[in-house]
Amino acid sequence: MKIIRLMTGLVFLICLGSINSYAQGLQKPKAPSLNNYSTFVLFGDEAYEERDYYGAYVYFGKALKADSTSLDLRYKYASSLRQYNAYNKALKGYQDLYNIDKGQEFPESLYWLATMQKSNGQYDEARKSYMDFASASEAKGGFLHEKAKHEVKSCEYAMEMNKDQASVEISNLGNQVNSSSSEFSPILANDSVLYFSSLRPKYRDSRKTITDVGSIIKIYKAEKTNYGVWKMIGALDTTINQSIRHSANGSLSPDKKRLYFTRCSEDNVCIIYVSSLMDGIWEKPVKLNSDINQEGSTATQPMVAMVHGEEVLFFVSDRKRGEGKLDIWYSILSFEDKIKYSKAKPIAGGVNSKGNEISPYYDSGSNTLYFSSSWHYGYGGFDIFKSYGSYKRFTLPENLGHPYNSIANDIYFSIHTSGTNGFFASNRSESFAIEGEICCNDIYNFSINEPIDP
Repeated sequence: MKIIRLMTGLVFLICLGSINSYAQGLQKPKAPSLNNYSTFVLFGDEAYEERDYYGAYVYFGKALKADSTSLDLRYKYASSLRQYNAYNKALKGYQDLYNIDKGQEFPESLYWLATMQKSNGQYDEARKSYMDFASASEAKGGFLHEKAKHEVKSCEYAMEMNKDQASVEISNLGNQVNSSSSEFSPILANDSVLYFSSLRPKYRDSRKTITDVGSIIKIYKAEKTNYGVWKMIGALDTTINQSIRHSANGSLSPDKKRLYFTRCSEDNVCIIYVSSLMDGIWEKPVKLNSDINQEGSTATQPMVAMVHGEEVLFFVSDRKRGEGKLDIWYSILSFEDKIKYSKAKPIAGGVNSKGNEISPYYDSGSNTLYFSSSWHYGYGGFDIFKSYGSYKRFTLPENLGHPYNSIANDIYFSIHTSGTNGFFASNRSESFAIEGEICCNDIYNFSINEPIDP
């Protein structure tokens, strides 16, 4: 069964991601030839294995209507909903399972119940559930046990800071750019040209169901009209975008003459490439060296900026010697006969954690690194943080707070050199989505009266 995948490795391709998934797409699940319980479970298992969590939850849901006694089926149903980012339905799914099982057969269900409570803004309930999970002897010693203890404090932070809100206007970029699929990684080429990444299926039926199973993530271009509205221009040409691999996560060099981006396979392995601009045309991309694209690991989400007079490449990787899962790394560029990249190192300071740090953006004017994290104290899955300094040393991360961050995933923050406006991506409830679920990322614009203090 070939179905467009909701890549759980959002953090690898985009997202988490994350996060958390991140390129997200839907295809109408095919009708089983036999309308019975075992067929629905079989199709659900196949969809889940292919990371088509929308299809999986549809099939498992039909199976549950036929027989609701299987705890294993209930767990797979709730897990499919969670990984499709259907937070509200997943909350009910895990709650129903835990009410029956009490964590005996599926002890992790309490952890995921707490996570879904947090993702629905139920911070006090989530805190209690995390505490119960952390105190369970079966959970001690593992990553989820440590994460649960950390999340107790994160929920307390969210409850304490929930009433604080920055003076900023946030707006969805609109349906000329955003769709019910997923848009992310916005970068300004200039004040009127925006590059971004998106999964854009070619064909939809009247029910807005994706029918093109060969859809690929591509880098697109949008322009700002005289009326201040962003209008889609189209995908970059085949020099950048391919038909067999996902192209995403674009970033322009400080002089705007080089485009860094990633090409990712369906097994969540990403490689960073660079293309040079010659006579207004992007040349054939070149794969960066093995110090950046290390064998056996992913390298993604490149961002190039000037840091104290040096051009520095920031990127995300799951390679060894990091602090956790996905960490932010850097390499210093030198310019001789050709561009050389120094051996990659993880950035210093308290930015990287035991969780995932993704989508770095460095503002050279304020010497501030913006990034998203699934570990540092926050409101949702991935929150946006800032840290002041350079690759040699950064201050402890500070949460940007509301309304930049929400109960959902907030990623790919970038800010204009003026310090008064910028973009980020989020799957918050205001995003376009199929069936009203919080499934997929849209690009948002923010505008503030005063620059963000570093």
